[in-house]
Amino acid sequence: MKGFTLLEVLIATVLTSLILSSVYGAYATNLESIALSREAARMQQTSRIFFDLLTKDVRGGMGDFLGVHGGFEGEDLDRGGRPADRLQMLTSASHDALGGVSTGLSRVAYEMAPDEKGERFILSRTQESLMGEASSTGVQTYELTRMAIGLDLIYLDSKGTEHKSWGSGEGEDLERLPTMVRVRLTLQDSSGQKRAFVTTIRPELAEGSQQRAP
Repeated sequence: MKGFTLLEVLIATVLTSLILSSVYGAYATNLESIALSREAARMQQTSRIFFDLLTKDVRGGMGDFLGVHGGFEGEDLDRGGRPADRLQMLTSASHDALGGVSTGLSRVAYEMAPDEKGERFILSRTQESLMGEASSTGVQTYELTRMAIGLDLIYLDSKGTEHKSWGSGEGEDLERLPTMVRVRLTLQDSSGQKRAFVTTIRPELAEGSQQRAP
């Protein structure tokens, strides 16, 4: 029986290597695509949870109430050249998943702070229940994500003028609340992929909200 020549063996080896390289390349590319899809889904879920919480709080937001101070106050902050705004408000919103609160008045704050190593930011929500069923639970802080690299808030007054910060007033003047809050949240996954999520929220007690609401 005639055997293979050295040239035929070399050709077969090269072809086999090319085929295996192609298969491995396709496999690696597929794994990378799956990983990127998972990270994208994780960012999407993180933004949805954040926006759900913030939307509830802002819609139920109010100015100083019955002698309780610390109404709607937005600070325009910057950390390392990135927007890291802070928002504090009194709200009547309920979050059953957070401390079992169903009714009452709370002071909540959203803010970004550097992590333990100072390499990334921690986006957190702090809640202090003031009145109602959970008023004895004290101050509780919940870490929302470590993927946030930017939080930019813009406030619109009743004339449509944009403000980078917002201070709460006193008395019965509903202008103490913005008619709309525009939120831009920027996230970055472990691979360095960045994505910005944007939404707008209208406080229900703000002047003109009922007329402007869709």
